Amino acid sequence: MLIDHYRSAKPTTTIDLADELVDGTPGPEVLAIRADDAARLESAIAALPEPRRQVIELRLAGLTSPEIARILERSSDWVRTTQRRAVLQLQTSLQVTPESGGTRHG
Repeated sequence: MLIDHYRSAKPTTTIDLADELVDGTPGPEVLAIRADDAARLESAIAALPEPRRQVIELRLAGLTSPEIARILERSSDWVRTTQRRAVLQLQTSLQVTPESGGTRHG
């Protein structure tokens, strides 16, 4: 019978609906955590001493050490040292460690 033929036939293509149903957008909890983290970081950067804050803000704007050095009329070594000190201060104030992958500890 013709109907038996179609019933026994295996499909030649597969449809994976699971891939189509997965929503890759972050949920409200993830968005809230990100917003909180961003606010904490912004506050911590604002609390840095002026030279450190300037270096971090310029670095976050995408500038290189030589570019920052020219803008601030300092040496590239000064910029790198100031950036390192700023990062250490931010890690302390935000209570994060590099080993923890940037997560809070305590």
